Amino acid sequence: MNIDAIADQELLDLLAAADPADLGLLADYLTDNGAGRISMSSDICQLLTDAKNAGSFAPPITRVMAAEICRFGGNTLVNLFRGGRGVSYRTIVQDVASHLKIEVSEHDSVAQMENAIIARFAEQAWTRMTASERGDMLTTLGMPAGVGPATLVAMLGAVRLGGPAAYAATMLIANSVAQTLAGRGLAAVGANVVGGRAIAALAGPIGWVLTAIWTLYDLASPAFRITVPCVVQIAYMRGKV
Repeated sequence: MNIDAIADQELLDLLAAADPADLGLLADYLTDNGAGRISMSSDICQLLTDAKNAGSFAPPITRVMAAEICRFGGNTLVNLFRGGRGVSYRTIVQDVASHLKIEVSEHDSVAQMENAIIARFAEQAWTRMTASERGDMLTTLGMPAGVGPATLVAMLGAVRLGGPAAYAATMLIANSVAQTLAGRGLAAVGANVVGGRAIAALAGPIGWVLTAIWTLYDLASPAFRITVPCVVQIAYMRGKV
């Protein structure tokens, strides 16, 4: 794979500025928690796993991570004609949004599309929550309590617009994805005692939504089982940075 051929500098910059613990979760998603994948070389799997265990991701390693993300996001056959480079991260986000039936514009930024994806997860979780869980979710997002369709519309609008509500929602979703797929939550949740309790309490209800989303939006392919959690984690990392 031609690592130097990556054109997605924005993704490289984001990974370079991220916390090692957050990159460790990203490494788990790429390597199937260190078990490896058929489409990933054993050397790269070992490289990313060692970096996660050491808690240190030097620039050459984050460059490999960016390359793997772009490669998983592309069609395997087409990648052969790209020298194994895959597609841009923006294309990956657009593809995930498309499969989640989210309308995005070519003028939308990557961050705006990521927020729309988080809003879709939040919407699906909301429909499966109890009244008490919905209240906890609104509190975590810093929004007033409410009931009925208008509350859901207001919440989704706040998430898509960005800002504190979007970051809180992204933390909720990213933490639940981490609990479900990697068996551990975000490090920041454990460090934030007050907010962490609410986020941890919602990890289960939101996590239950994941299986439904795989089925509802036809995300069962191996590639989407990598790109979707990666996009959620990167959206969270972007919010932190």
